[in-house]
Amino acid sequence: MKNYSYKAKCDKNSTNQGEWVDGNLIICDNGDTLIVHAIKFNIRSMQIYRVIRETVCKITDYVDKNDKNISEGDILQSDNYPFLNDIGQRNYYGVVVWINSGFYVETVRTSATSVRGCSEGNFESLSEFVEDNSAVEIIGNVLDNKYLLNPNYKY
Repeated sequence: MKNYSYKAKCDKNSTNQGEWVDGNLIICDNGDTLIVHAIKFNIRSMQIYRVIRETVCKITDYVDKNDKNISEGDILQSDNYPFLNDIGQRNYYGVVVWINSGFYVETVRTSATSVRGCSEGNFESLSEFVEDNSAVEIIGNVLDNKYLLNPNYKY
């Protein structure tokens, strides 16, 4: 079984309120959700953050063109069709989702496009998506940047 890293937003009682943090996930018996971040596996440098459970996202083994880790819930852009049309208009973004023990990219119309959406709702494995699109770039995530997506999209 793979050991995943996670990211989440710190809750309102945290000194890092609203900031994204990453590390190992712990769900406590009392309902608290924690991210534990250890630097160089040194117990003295361990940081523990109380986070908002609804913001917890798995971090993948893939990076975008800027070497940023791709995570569940990230919004990706690509310069390949159907994401970018012949005249340079962005018709779709990809949203990273976790389905049945794997990462996939769901094709979602942008909020600014007038395309009818025949590619909307298609799924492709994240590994194939990254392999086919060398210039994949994270432009946001569904929690902070939902305005980028079709208003009818439900994550």
